[in-house]
Amino acid sequence: WLDTEDYQWNFDPMYGNLNWWMQYDQRVLAEMDAARESDVKPPTVDKALVIAAADRFLDAHGLSALREQGGIIDELPQSGASDAPCLLKGAEPAVSGGAATTMMYPSPCGWYPTEVTVYYGTKFEGLSAVDTGGYPFRASSVQVSLKDYAVRGGNVQMTQGFDRSSYSLMSKEEALKRLQEGGRNPMYAWGGEGGDLDVKITKAELVWMRFDSWTNNKQESFYLPALAAEGTVDRKIKGQEPEIYRTVVPLVADDAFDL
Repeated sequence: WLDTEDYQWNFDPMYGNLNWWMQYDQRVLAEMDAARESDVKPPTVDKALVIAAADRFLDAHGLSALREQGGIIDELPQSGASDAPCLLKGAEPAVSGGAATTMMYPSPCGWYPTEVTVYYGTKFEGLSAVDTGGYPFRASSVQVSLKDYAVRGGNVQMTQGFDRSSYSLMSKEEALKRLQEGGRNPMYAWGGEGGDLDVKITKAELVWMRFDSWTNNKQESFYLPALAAEGTVDRKIKGQEPEIYRTVVPLVADDAFDL
């Protein structure tokens, strides 16, 4: 359906997704294409303003309950764009024995994004949901323009009824052992002096881990009790700061799911 603000909405009952996007005329689409192809500097991204714009949209459309965990914006690599000239390697020449050419282009590589996405997590019975890597499960997203902070589109996974089943849980000792081994997101050394790295866990909490399974071309989603942990990983590379690290250990016994 099309609302009075020129947003097109639809609902996908198979996956429970509510989707919306702004209807643009050809003039606006041409302006957006021109912005993507231009070599101008990207606008300053004020994360607070972007999240506030997304929050206002959800509030105005009866979806305010979805933002109880607060919006998250990924770090914004500018789609490969930089101030440096674009370095491209040409194709091998037709004459055998020759070397491939290298071409320098004066304009920055890639294009700068014209919008950013605000992601929102979800909770069930007071516990947050994470994905199979230990990162917050992105139950909804809102795309916000960097030009005027207008919402361009988004989607929400609508919570539906749950079936409940009891499964055997692993022991506390086994869960701790798997966490120390990296859970579902173990880290491996590369590029450091002696191939060393240092992983520190600073927080662990009980969560739901969303696990998607396909049977006979039908998707089923499960929320399994799990232990989520976060901290840092230091790869011992000179000049490189420690990275944020997350992992998760599902607590159901191995024979319950093909994890």
